Amino acid sequence: MKNAVKIPLSRVLAEVCSPGSVFDLAYRKTDGTYGEKKGCLSTPSKSSLTDRRKLNRSGLLQLTQKGFSGIPFNLYIDLLISFNGQVIDHEA
Repeated sequence: MKNAVKIPLSRVLAEVCSPGSVFDLAYRKTDGTYGEKKGCLSTPSKSSLTDRRKLNRSGLLQLTQKGFSGIPFNLYIDLLISFNGQVIDHEA
């Protein structure tokens, strides 16, 4: 992964929060194992800016998967590895 294309975390968060954005994420689970979610959507909310700030401050993204039952799930922002195949740069 030395030469892997990297994307800044700030750009990932901006794209995740864009209305209608569909994306794939790879992440570490809290037990250290690898996880992957395809066709993710940001969970819509009534006051998206306020809720988005709360989620980012809590360190969690609330998402659903396209084509599934719409049950929301949370991912820790600090444990995200890649966004649409691009390695996430947490320090940029």
